[in-house]
Amino acid sequence: MELITDKEKLRSKLIFASLFIMAYENFLSGWKDQVFYFYADATIINGKLEYGFYDVVFADKNDINSFTYVKSYEKENEFYKKVYRLVKNQNGKGYSKELSLFKYLETRGIIDNFDYLKLEEIRNLRNKLVHELDNILYENDLGDSQELFKQLIKIRKKANENWFREVEIPIAYEKFLDKDGNFAPPEVVISSQDLIFDIIIETALNQLKKIVTLHFF
Repeated sequence: MELITDKEKLRSKLIFASLFIMAYENFLSGWKDQVFYFYADATIINGKLEYGFYDVVFADKNDINSFTYVKSYEKENEFYKKVYRLVKNQNGKGYSKELSLFKYLETRGIIDNFDYLKLEEIRNLRNKLVHELDNILYENDLGDSQELFKQLIKIRKKANENWFREVEIPIAYEKFLDKDGNFAPPEVVISSQDLIFDIIIETALNQLKKIVTLHFF
């Protein structure tokens, strides 16, 4: 009953829960897209740019312009096997798409094992916030959730920078040569998404601190 009457305390917990869930979902959806576009074929179909997994089929082997794009279930299955079938569910049935994606990032060197284990904790807390929020609201504190939130933000920035350095720069190597032809990668890497997301988080946290003193950082 104390929480119901203490509207400021209730509001602070609801803001934090919403912020945590948003940060996790943004991280997850962003990497789903990033990895998909990395492996998918970019094709023009009916005048529109489409991304997917296709085979090129020629109606006439003597006419190079007689080709069409046909969806390749073999390529799609190989993609899912490589990215989303790395970590089995706890019940042994099927695979956890989220944990498999995080494990894929680990195998690529985008995150390390410590990050992976933290993301597993973060995912578990996200699920708890979504499915057990009414119970969590009555807990005296949010336990390690504030520390996990900081870890999520740190991992997000680290992963974005590592992807840029380990994947995107090698693909576009020539763009990072100076006038003498020497490799000169940027010293600091931060994505536009990181900048925008930082503003969102800072605004939300400032609002939260006006309500109740919580030491997030």
